[in-house]
Amino acid sequence: MMAVQSTPPSSSMSTAKPGTTEGAGPSQPTPSTTMPTTTSMAGPPEVESTIQRLSEHRNVRGVIILNRDGVVIRSSGPVFQGSDGVIVLRRYASEARKIVDAVGSSVDRMELDDQLRFLRIRTQQHEARIAHHP
Repeated sequence: MMAVQSTPPSSSMSTAKPGTTEGAGPSQPTPSTTMPTTTSMAGPPEVESTIQRLSEHRNVRGVIILNRDGVVIRSSGPVFQGSDGVIVLRRYASEARKIVDAVGSSVDRMELDDQLRFLRIRTQQHEARIAHHP
């Protein structure tokens, strides 16, 4: 399973741990709307609570959970809503899968007994955090 969190980068490097708001930048309201899932069943309470906790962070625009094949299991956040949101969701899911595959292969080639677990990507406008569980 893979979760993707997209946030605008703050002006300084954040060392906040998941579940904390330390270093999250200036306070801004966070919408609490959720896009329908691609499955008909609600996830385990631990998963739902993690999605809720991530979604409540300032500046978090969306959270995606994918299966190993890159299929969206669950998504949350205003960036993935509406007709444009579906396109954005598919693009994020597709690109996240490609990135994880490429970086995971590189890690395997460098250290045969090591595996990719977490990946953080920052651009000028956004930041994606990918937790990979092979």
